[in-house]
Amino acid sequence: MKKNILVLLLNIFFCFSCYSQTKPKNILLLLGSANLPTLTNRVNIALDLYRIKKIDKIIVSGGCGAHTSSICEATEMKNLLVAKGVAENSIYKEENSKTTVQNYIFSRVLRDELGQKVIQENDSVFVVSDHWHAIAVAARLNKYDHVFAKFFIEGDLVPKPTDLLDYGGLFNRTVDNNEFILKGTWPTPDGVYDWDGFKNYIFLDRIFSVKSNDTSQVTITKLSKKFTSLPKNWANIDAVAADQKNNLLLLFNNKSCQIHFGNDRKPPLNLSLAALIVGLPADVNYVDASFIKEHDLYLFVKDKIIIAKRLGAKFKVIKVENLKNMVSNWPYAWGNGDLSAANYNVQEKTIYFYKNEQYITLNEKTHLATEPKKLEIKWSY
Repeated sequence: MKKNILVLLLNIFFCFSCYSQTKPKNILLLLGSANLPTLTNRVNIALDLYRIKKIDKIIVSGGCGAHTSSICEATEMKNLLVAKGVAENSIYKEENSKTTVQNYIFSRVLRDELGQKVIQENDSVFVVSDHWHAIAVAARLNKYDHVFAKFFIEGDLVPKPTDLLDYGGLFNRTVDNNEFILKGTWPTPDGVYDWDGFKNYIFLDRIFSVKSNDTSQVTITKLSKKFTSLPKNWANIDAVAADQKNNLLLLFNNKSCQIHFGNDRKPPLNLSLAALIVGLPADVNYVDASFIKEHDLYLFVKDKIIIAKRLGAKFKVIKVENLKNMVSNWPYAWGNGDLSAANYNVQEKTIYFYKNEQYITLNEKTHLATEPKKLEIKWSY
C-alpha cells in the first residue's frame, strides 16, 4: 500500500514537473533601430509594458552596424533595460538581424542558456516598437509559430504615404514560411562542407552544391534524400564538419550528432555531443558552426570556440577560448559571434566563416580576416 502511494506521488510530481517546464510564458520582443534616439524611445515603450504586465523573458532584437550605424542594437537595448532595473538574466540578445524581416526570422529560433528556444509554442509574445512594423511581425508569429502574438505600439511617428499596415509585405508577401525565411536571409547557410570537388551549402531542408566555387552552376538536393537516415525529430541541421581524407562527415542538431562514413561501408552512427566529445563544457547544448582541420574538430558556440583533438573514434577538448581571440581584426558589424556556418578548405588552406548573407576568409597562419563579402549564390528554391 505504501509502495503504491509512493509511486502515485512520484507520478504526480513528475507530471507537475513536466507541466511547469512547458507552462506558457509571456515574452516581450523588442525591435531595435539603427537610430539611437529611436532605439531609446522603443526601450521606454518596452518598460511601460514591462511595468504593467508579467513578463517572463525579453528578447532584444537588432544587429551591429545596420544601415551604416555605429551601434550594436541588442547590446544598447539590454544595457538600457538593465539600467532601469530589469533583471539581466531575463534578457536575451538577438544580434544578427539587420532588417525587420530578420528580426522575425532570427528571434523565432533564438536559444536560451539551455539550448531551448526562447519562444515556444503557446507562449504569448508581445512585439514592442514605436512603429507599425510590429503589427506585421506579430501577425507572422501568430500564424506560423503557434504562439499568441500581440503588438504593443506607442509613439508620435507620422505615417508616410508609402507606409503600409503590412510593413514591407512581411505578412502577406510569402505564404511558404521556409521560403520566406530563406529569402529573408539569403544566402545564409546553416552548414558548409567540401566533398569530391564540390562546395556544399546547407539551407534549411536543401543542399546547394557548386563546383570549384562556380556559384552560377548550382545543383539542388533535398537534405532528406542526401541523408536518408536523419532522425525524424531533426527539423534542421545546426552545423556540419567534413574530413574527406578520412571519410568522415559530422552532422549536428541540438545535443546530438550523426556520423556519416563517406565510403558508405558503415551505417550512420548517432551519438550525443557529450559521447562524441570528451571534456565538452557542460553548458554546450548545441553547435552554431563547425569544421575539421587535420586532426582537430573546431566547434563554434555563440562567442566561444572549442577545439577538440581526434582520439580514435572520439574527440577530446584541448582548448576553449573567445572567438575574437582567434581573429585579431574581427568585423565590427558581425557582433560577438553567432556564426551561421564555418568551413576549412584543405586545398586553399583557408578558413571560411559565414554570418548573415556574408562570409570572411581567414589565413590559417596569420589569422587575419578579409573584409566581409556578400556570398553570391543564385536564388532557387
